[in-house]
Amino acid sequence: MKKNASNQQTIRCDVESCKYNNEEGTCGLEEIQVSCDCDNDQCFCSDETICSSFKEKKKKKDE
Repeated sequence: MKKNASNQQTIRCDVESCKYNNEEGTCGLEEIQVSCDCDNDQCFCSDETICSSFKEKKKKKDE
């Protein structure tokens, strides 16, 4: 995350299927919840973490 000119954080996101991801590749939420899918929250690599704030984008009717 980085802070922009108005001193707000920017959350970068590459997940195009998330409804909060905009065209610039940033998350529209003010904050996100990150959790872990490993036992007892003992994570040792990034593959074990997930964005719990993810919501799938609704598909357009013509797709």
